[in-house]
Amino acid sequence: MVKIMLAIRENQFYPFHPCSQLASHSEATKMSSLFNLRPLSCVVVINGLILGLKANDMSSMDISSKITKLSQLDPNGQYTYGDYLTWQFKERVELIRGRLFKMSPAPSSVHQRIISRLHIKLGIFLLGKSCEIIGAPIDVRLPVSLKKGKITTVLQPDLCVVCNPGIIDEKGIDGAPDLVIEVLSPGNSKREMNDKFQVYEEAGVSEYWIIDPALQIVLIYVLNEEHRFIGLAPLVSDDILYSKTLDGFSINLGEVFIH
Repeated sequence: MVKIMLAIRENQFYPFHPCSQLASHSEATKMSSLFNLRPLSCVVVINGLILGLKANDMSSMDISSKITKLSQLDPNGQYTYGDYLTWQFKERVELIRGRLFKMSPAPSSVHQRIISRLHIKLGIFLLGKSCEIIGAPIDVRLPVSLKKGKITTVLQPDLCVVCNPGIIDEKGIDGAPDLVIEVLSPGNSKREMNDKFQVYEEAGVSEYWIIDPALQIVLIYVLNEEHRFIGLAPLVSDDILYSKTLDGFSINLGEVFIH
């Protein structure tokens, strides 16, 4: 287990890991001379054994404990898809521009019924067509806010339609779906309306539906030629929804919101 991981710069130690403990100046000077560490190198103490590591060695070495609990992560930290793949806890999370977002607990029956009805309707419509409907949980990696070429945004929309089979791989979807559907749950409305709106727009999602079960309203955004979302008139339970991206698809929202 990693006990201390500290960066040295000009014979001073600085915390580098959440479990770090700041060493005294005398200890820092002593360790620096003992290991002849260069500026921006690191010292790691594992079970009392002191190891000297150069800064450029840190990225290729796994010196931390396995992440098996969400509480082990720094909620204010910055993460990549590579980090995401190593996590071994049960909770579902998403990354938006490197920031960690815990997903809502098990959704309500109303939430699931809405998704199920839409999935069936879209699935029947898309039979024999090149597009495909895919439901959560599936990782959608979006090419926004890359960190040194690494993916930092990984979402799990409730439903998405993909018309380019080339972006579907064994790990999920690598790129922007043509249609994304999110059904709001209590506690995550702000995220859907703000953070996700921005990354879906930037990634190039052609059409985005936000469904509010409580108000029985559907908001539809369509990407224009300037790659900006344009909001259409809100739809309520008595309206018929026509997709701008899936030519010919329509659905009576009364069939979606019925309890």
